[in-house]
Amino acid sequence: MELITCHIIASHSNQRLKTLKEINDLAILNQLVHKTLRKAYNIVLLHYKEMVRGGAMNPHYDQNYTREQIVLTLQTIQDCVRESRFYISKNENRQENVDFINEYNLTSEKQKEILLQIAPEDFCHTLQNTNLGYEYEVLYVFCSQIMLFNFEGNEEMVDVYTKFNIIGISEGKRVVVISFHKRNKPIDYCFK
Repeated sequence: MELITCHIIASHSNQRLKTLKEINDLAILNQLVHKTLRKAYNIVLLHYKEMVRGGAMNPHYDQNYTREQIVLTLQTIQDCVRESRFYISKNENRQENVDFINEYNLTSEKQKEILLQIAPEDFCHTLQNTNLGYEYEVLYVFCSQIMLFNFEGNEEMVDVYTKFNIIGISEGKRVVVISFHKRNKPIDYCFK
């Protein structure tokens, strides 16, 4: 529609306008074109800013949450952690989790402690589960900065990337920690 509008304006500018209606129509079209160009400019500017920050955010990521919603979600996650109704994925697809736990010699108690230190401000985004049959599930991503001792005994600040799946079952909720490792990609915080 914008291309048609531009074509009409270009055609009119080469002809003599005979009526006030034509002048009014041209003014309306002109406003529409300018509005469309402003929108296009804002979209290009947004994409440029995302590229400058280190890459555009995945369009499947959702940050449309209030802080209060994330406080409640994190409370549910951490209640499950406190009550030992969680587990960290350590299967063959989650070798990065196993390597992280081994590199920092994280005992079960230390793993739990890290999960309980996550704050609402560490929230990044959600995304839909892509596993067949589980597309209705929402996964919550957080990235917190935690001081840890590596295997050699050196203390370092680590960005810990965590992805949670809250599963409702008849006995209540439980949490699967799908990702629990060093951050390996750029992230955008929702509230920072």
